[in-house]
Amino acid sequence: MKGDFMTYTQKIINIGNSLGITLPKDTVNKLKLKAGLPVIVDFDEEERTYRVDPRPTKKEIKKKKITSVAIKPEFESWANTFINKNIDLFKKLAHRNDIPNH
Repeated sequence: MKGDFMTYTQKIINIGNSLGITLPKDTVNKLKLKAGLPVIVDFDEEERTYRVDPRPTKKEIKKKKITSVAIKPEFESWANTFINKNIDLFKKLAHRNDIPNH
């Protein structure tokens, strides 16, 4: 994992027909989370871990001109395989002089 991280022990609670986990107040404050904001939840089957990634709001995206998006691990793996299989072609394309710069 990158950077510092905190470990908390939380109880699983019932929320209607679902289950949920509460977040500590200091974590909510640090991440500027509010009820209803979208988050991405990743599950690592091998490690049996979850990662919650707060996504920027539309307002934050406009304000900061954020253009990044979450990439699914399956797509990232496919893209890396594709690039590695075709690395020589990509190197040739990168050094062509007849392709105009954008």
